[in-house]
Amino acid sequence: MSAAIQPLDDGHSASRAYVARETLVSVVITMAISALMTWVVFGGGVAAERREVLLDFLPQTFMIALMGSLVPGVMARRQVRRRALARRAGPPPKLRSLTLRSFGAAMASTLLFGAIGAALVVALFAEAVPIASLFGFKCAYGGSVALVVTPVAIRAALRDRP
Repeated sequence: MSAAIQPLDDGHSASRAYVARETLVSVVITMAISALMTWVVFGGGVAAERREVLLDFLPQTFMIALMGSLVPGVMARRQVRRRALARRAGPPPKLRSLTLRSFGAAMASTLLFGAIGAALVVALFAEAVPIASLFGFKCAYGGSVALVVTPVAIRAALRDRP
């Protein structure tokens, strides 16, 4: 291929691959932890009371968003510091503290996604939620939250000033 028709490497292909890979890791880990915590909280019974399931969305969502922002953010910063990844172009995040950004993401996610998850539980299940359905629902829900929160957090961390 001649240089004129070769695709340009805009410097973002490595960071895009990194964001995709780390998001996938976050989703898989979150789904596994969601399954484990569902078993710990609701045990091996036949069904869980819907009210208890609704209340469980608050801590689940908060922790998924917090850890899905903070841990990948720290790792992304480390990659930039080690020069394994280039800092992404663009303005740095308005809130420079990764910890505060992660906490804010967790609070906002708990309000937004917690409400969506609760509405889905109310729409889909009667007073008792079968444990098998609950496991699938909580895993899919946890993975979905991580799928939204993690790439946003990583992209912000990649724009942080050193």
